[in-house]
Amino acid sequence: MNNCSVELNGDSVLFGYITNDTTWRLESTPAQRLRDKGYQIEDKTAGGLRTYDLVRGYLQPFPEAWSALYPSGAQPAFWNLPHDSRIIVIQTGINDFKDPFNPARVYQDYSYMVDYIRGLGKIPVITGVTQVDKTVVGIEVSDKIDKIRETIKLVVKNKFVHYASFDQVQMKWTDGYHLTQESSDKMVNNLDYVLGVICEKKRKIFSLVLGQWHSGTSWK
Repeated sequence: MNNCSVELNGDSVLFGYITNDTTWRLESTPAQRLRDKGYQIEDKTAGGLRTYDLVRGYLQPFPEAWSALYPSGAQPAFWNLPHDSRIIVIQTGINDFKDPFNPARVYQDYSYMVDYIRGLGKIPVITGVTQVDKTVVGIEVSDKIDKIRETIKLVVKNKFVHYASFDQVQMKWTDGYHLTQESSDKMVNNLDYVLGVICEKKRKIFSLVLGQWHSGTSWK
């Protein structure tokens, strides 16, 4: 097992979604950028994925999802998946505003995944939920996503998890949710910093932000 082997679990943000009629992905996806930086990546991302379905498994990440949005296909429950990588990244939450809206369940599901990953002797990394454009998605949706974001950060704080602070990146969007190539690259830089600390590739700087190793954008 490579010391810098990384499993990516996430929704369309980490998938690198962009509206087009061919690949539906950015020219340089987060997974590809991380490979270019030297990591061994297993990409299990899926457009439209919710935390609930990441934990319990799914045939499709959302009804009538086209296969290009989930190249890994249908997935079993998280505890039935092989997790061969040293580092397991979790990036969901932006789709959890949909009914049934249940932040308490998101907290339980994230806590379960952290405990399960650690029980395997692996290292969990939580990315946080990226910002959305309130003028496009609306105040009601934005407020729900804010609640989910804070709920996930509470798991980070309470369980002392490595945190990639996607929520701290200044975003530009293609549609209010999904990121431009420039913003996606900045997001990946934050994740690269945290992975680099774990893999001992970079100079270790400890910041007591939520009590974790933290990839603040000001450190670059």
